[in-house]
Amino acid sequence: MGELGQLGPLRPLGLLKTSTRACRDAPRPRFQVRVVPIRNPQSAIRNPLVRSIALILAAAFVAPAALALNLTGAVVDSAGKPVAGASVWLCQDLEVAAAQSDAAGAFAFHDVRPEPALVVAKKDGYSLGAAEAQVAGAGPVAIALGQPDTLQVVVKDEQFALLPGVAITHLTVNGLLTIPAGLLAEKSNFPSFVSGDDGLIKLDFAPRGGMIGLVLSHRNCATAFAPFLKVSPAPVPVQMYPGATVRGRVSAPDAGPAPLARVALYRTDGESFEAPVLVVADPEGYYHAVVKPGDYYMAVRHPGYASPEPVKVPIPAGDEPTVVNLSLASPHVIAGKVLMPDGSPCPSVAVSYLVRGAIYAETLTQLDGSFRFLVPQAEGAVRVVAPPGYMTSDYLETPIKGELPERIELSPVGLAALPSIEGTVTGEDGMPSANVMVSSTNLEVQARDITGPDGRFLLRLVQAPPDGRVAVRAEHPQRFRRAEGEIDVKDIKPVNLTLEPFEPDLKPRSLQPSDNDLAEMIGRPAPPLDCASWLNSDPLTLDALRGKVVVLFFWGGFDDRPEPRDTLDELRALHDLYQPLGDVAIIAVHDSGSTDDEVRKYLETFNVTFPVGRDAEPGKTFEAYHVRYIPQVVMLDKKGCPRYFQTHGRLLELVKSLRRE
Repeated sequence: MGELGQLGPLRPLGLLKTSTRACRDAPRPRFQVRVVPIRNPQSAIRNPLVRSIALILAAAFVAPAALALNLTGAVVDSAGKPVAGASVWLCQDLEVAAAQSDAAGAFAFHDVRPEPALVVAKKDGYSLGAAEAQVAGAGPVAIALGQPDTLQVVVKDEQFALLPGVAITHLTVNGLLTIPAGLLAEKSNFPSFVSGDDGLIKLDFAPRGGMIGLVLSHRNCATAFAPFLKVSPAPVPVQMYPGATVRGRVSAPDAGPAPLARVALYRTDGESFEAPVLVVADPEGYYHAVVKPGDYYMAVRHPGYASPEPVKVPIPAGDEPTVVNLSLASPHVIAGKVLMPDGSPCPSVAVSYLVRGAIYAETLTQLDGSFRFLVPQAEGAVRVVAPPGYMTSDYLETPIKGELPERIELSPVGLAALPSIEGTVTGEDGMPSANVMVSSTNLEVQARDITGPDGRFLLRLVQAPPDGRVAVRAEHPQRFRRAEGEIDVKDIKPVNLTLEPFEPDLKPRSLQPSDNDLAEMIGRPAPPLDCASWLNSDPLTLDALRGKVVVLFFWGGFDDRPEPRDTLDELRALHDLYQPLGDVAIIAVHDSGSTDDEVRKYLETFNVTFPVGRDAEPGKTFEAYHVRYIPQVVMLDKKGCPRYFQTHGRLLELVKSLRRE
């Protein structure tokens, strides 16, 4: 019967990446691969294992065989030099293909389906490398292998006895990508990692100074999640506990078996930190899982059928298994196309079917802009996630009501360029307010501007809001004055925002599992900045910055997620606002794993003009500030003491509060 290790590459539902370039380059059927080098930063990106594998039961991607493509690339080291003889694997759903890099580091996969994929590269003497690939329109990809180290994990049971037979089914390196280690080991020559009688598992390809996240499986224990394991010389203990067994059969609508059905169990009793437990049914449709006792929702997906509504199941402790049989629904086909403003097809756009807000099916548009997925007999809505810079021209969601026929052909969904938001900020006296920061607040990629002498601003949107409305905030840089409003992107009009008094939010916030815990540093003298080099500035010391509010930003330019990019943009705006006043210093500390030349390229790419120090090996400043995950902002008061480290959504008001002290 299928176990967790059989699952393919993990992809969150609702987070399928899109590419504007993919739409423009549609005539060239190549792959765009987002390069994600697994290097050796001294801290992991704040994107833990739990976030990587939550909600991963993605629907199958249906594509004609004639659209099979070639995927090419190269394996390189941290200096960009080719790595020959590396093993390379391509994972798509439950299938694995293998290749090897040649003398030039090049590799190729042929007859690849135009679907999302994960490419993994490994060679002795290097850390593991991986990249995420999907249909778009670009050239080959480079997968970077960094400096290796060994992570030793010692697994024990609830009585602290050494536990043999524990297998690693999934692993995440530096929070970047989750790799299906169990699937790779089962279907290729990827090494299998199972604890011996000493309970020990060794990973010799961990990134030096980085982080590893693991999913662990054992026949008698509940699936265990260890998302934050620091790579260090000392063995890391992981404990597993007895679990409750749940088993059953997944049947097709005709009551026959549904082989390779994907079953997920989500806890409903407040332990949202844990990822779902995932299993795959065997050829007869039977599945088996061992989980912690508790209340769960169970969901099932299959590429040939529609998904039923998730069922709530209590799974009690005890030796008796909980039996839950699941039935897939008769499929109804929903098909359509997504077109660019000029009528050309737009591939690689995420399209989903929602029932009462829950995603029941999701796919990507193909090279001709078409999409197709299977849904149950349930009223819902089709949602198109427009690529950056665009929105749907007529509607955000297409409602599907009444009895569903066997096939529904939707009218083509047209895309339109996102508009800009113009407006004016005025004070309580009705006069224009200059140098006010205006930003959106409800987008993954925020838009920002600073008002001119006439109080005017212009927000250039790059992302469509899910509900069609953009939340906007204007805030004065020196006084506690703020204005907020909402703008309908379908009905853009000039907006006037009037500043009003507000009380700043200075309260500590609850720590999340992926947060750096810096509470012990609050109010104490800050550790010095120990940087190997400085860019955009002469060497800086905190002693020389006494009397100023200091905003420290710990980051890595290789981290291309929206969160660090948005924080960087916000800090750039704050630097522009406060530089003339002279009492606020914005300083970035970059991860030590990059070279000066690499950091310079990042600063040029993102137009960073404030001082940046490259941390000294092996991440001395990161270590002194207890920064394990990036990005991280730490705010120091004028005495040089850390005061705030949970700054999301309130950075400007915290700066003003510290300036007033």
